[in-house]
Amino acid sequence: MKVKVPDDVKKWEERRKMSPYERERYTRDIIKRVLEMNPDGVTVSELEKVLPFGRKAIEKHLLALTTANEAYAEVRGATVIYYSNTAGIVKNTRKVVELGEHKYELSVVRNKRGEFVLVRQIEEDETAGGIVIPKSEFERFVEFLKLAMES
Repeated sequence: MKVKVPDDVKKWEERRKMSPYERERYTRDIIKRVLEMNPDGVTVSELEKVLPFGRKAIEKHLLALTTANEAYAEVRGATVIYYSNTAGIVKNTRKVVELGEHKYELSVVRNKRGEFVLVRQIEEDETAGGIVIPKSEFERFVEFLKLAMES
C-alpha cells in the first residue's frame, strides 16, 4: 500500500531557509499529518522513503508524538507501526478550557484499540503533553482525581 503524503512537503532547499525552531515544528507537523492521512499506520522505513527527512529526525518526532499521545505505536514482530490518535477525534467532541495561562483540550478519540478520552495541554497551538484514558473508565478517572486532591 502506498503511503499518502501532503502535497506541500518542502524540499531541503526551502526548509534550510527556516530557523531551526521553525524547521523542527514543520517536520513534526508533516509527520503528524502523514499519520493522520494513513489510518492503516506507517513504519519509520515507509516514512523515510516518502519524506525528505532523515531516519533519526523521523524517529525523534515519532517519539515526541507518541509521548504527547498524539500518536501510538503497535509492535508486530520486529516491525513498529505508528498510528494517529488525532485522526480519530470524534466530531463535535472537542472541548477547550483555559485555566490561568494554560489551555487544555479534551476530545473523544476512536482508534483500533477502542474509544478513549484524549486530554492535551496546548501551548502556542501545539500539544505540550497529553494523556489517553479509556472512555469506559473516564468517570472513574475523574473520581480518582477528586479523591487525590482531597488528600
